[in-house]
Amino acid sequence: MTEFSDYVPHITQELIDRGHARRMSILEDYFAVMERQRLYKNFNLYGQFNQPFTKTQLATALRPILLKYPILATAIIPKQFPDYEPFYTSKKYYDRPYPICDYIKPAQKVTLQDILLNEQVEHKDTVDTILTKFIEYDYQYTGEVVELIGSFFFPEFDGSTPNWRILCLPLPGEKDTGKYSQLVFISNHCLSDGISAVNFLQDLAKAMANARPSKDTNDTPLTIIDYSQDYKDMAKLPPPITKYVEHRSSLVDLLKLVMSNFVKNHLTYKSDAEITARLLPLNPQRYHILLNFNPAQISSLKEVVKRNVHRTCTITPFLEACFLVALHRYGKIFRKNWTEWGFDVAVAINTRKFLPEDDELKDIYKYGSSIGGFHYTHLISSFDIEYNEKEKFWKLVEYYFGLLSNHHDALVGLGILMSDQVCQSQNIDNMLCNDYLNQKRGGLLLSNVGYHPQNTDSSPHIRDLVFSQTAGALKFTFGMNAIATNGNGLNIDLNIAKSAISGKDEWLVFCREFESVVRNFTEST
Repeated sequence: MTEFSDYVPHITQELIDRGHARRMSILEDYFAVMERQRLYKNFNLYGQFNQPFTKTQLATALRPILLKYPILATAIIPKQFPDYEPFYTSKKYYDRPYPICDYIKPAQKVTLQDILLNEQVEHKDTVDTILTKFIEYDYQYTGEVVELIGSFFFPEFDGSTPNWRILCLPLPGEKDTGKYSQLVFISNHCLSDGISAVNFLQDLAKAMANARPSKDTNDTPLTIIDYSQDYKDMAKLPPPITKYVEHRSSLVDLLKLVMSNFVKNHLTYKSDAEITARLLPLNPQRYHILLNFNPAQISSLKEVVKRNVHRTCTITPFLEACFLVALHRYGKIFRKNWTEWGFDVAVAINTRKFLPEDDELKDIYKYGSSIGGFHYTHLISSFDIEYNEKEKFWKLVEYYFGLLSNHHDALVGLGILMSDQVCQSQNIDNMLCNDYLNQKRGGLLLSNVGYHPQNTDSSPHIRDLVFSQTAGALKFTFGMNAIATNGNGLNIDLNIAKSAISGKDEWLVFCREFESVVRNFTEST
């Protein structure tokens, strides 16, 4: 028997020898677990281009990207495929550890119909609802549209398609012309992350500038790649990023995590939101409100942060502090009882920055699930800052900046899953389900995907980006997602579990408080 005998005929020695099949790392498998156990739905990135494109142009531009970065064309092949679902939720599976993860390989064929939601019959009702809402809001990308997009669920073990989709949004007055200038990249997080999404849209803009119309002019399906014909032109799959960036944690880290979890479980804020549960398709769970700070405002904000904290300080600790101070000022969240002295905050980070200084290596890892994160508990009393207490506020930002500069802490959170003490003795699926399901929701999940300036002299180019995700069964009541460009400035998606607040109007009141806090501590500072 071969080491891949459970995966035959979908995985072969020939695929492995070509560099077009390999096992996932435990870090990559984390997101596969989140999907197969129905704990997470999607993240999404909206992009607006400065000129329209057609579906044929889209398919033509996608081809060189998927050939150069085949992880974008990759599907996950599970054990007992295609009848895998009962197995991965069975007692037989849960009762033993599986430290060696499943395989990935490029899909046999990827057509535009495989990835374009506008063409998929199974998603027609949801797509129609989204497009109707988009048009209703005068072709503007709003929180209401984000809420609907957040309901998409893509099975990660389809085996024949990638783990992401594209939704094209119509142009005003050209709803039926087949021309678009706005789209949304939507991923179930398997083998992809927020930086992957940004790179995808930027590479797509460059590829569309160089694209020649495909000879295949049928509406759908337009073939993007056919592995049987294209494998010689396809790059090899990169090894997991854990080959170059050490995530594994020590026994001391494991003991710290146990202590930290005790504090989070017993001495931190818990909202009145419904307890966490496995996710249902097409069931928006959160209120989303989008805020914008124009390029001049974001430029001023960045200067104020650097002046008051450190020249290397990003806006992430500033946004975190503003959110927490606004929560305290809002006055309707914290109960002030003896078991509620802490508030937990998780901040996602891009682990590509820990790669060796090698341009080729950095290019190889433009795509993939290369994230880590910090997860701290802060004293709620530290959020009690008045508008005139600016020195106190900037000390709080400086404190968060120091925490977020601890690179070791950024890697060991998910790295715990890679430790022998865990992966060799625990079933990761069962462990995560026990940790995430039937729990009260706590604090904030913060994702700042960063600042991405665009070359506005090139055409097409990206005018605007909006990043969003929902926490799913992750135990967070609140979410903040941020991204910035030189075109439209900083976009922030603030979201909350619906059952944690009386209604969306009340969430808007908080968002206005957040904006007020941002303005107060950046003006005349």
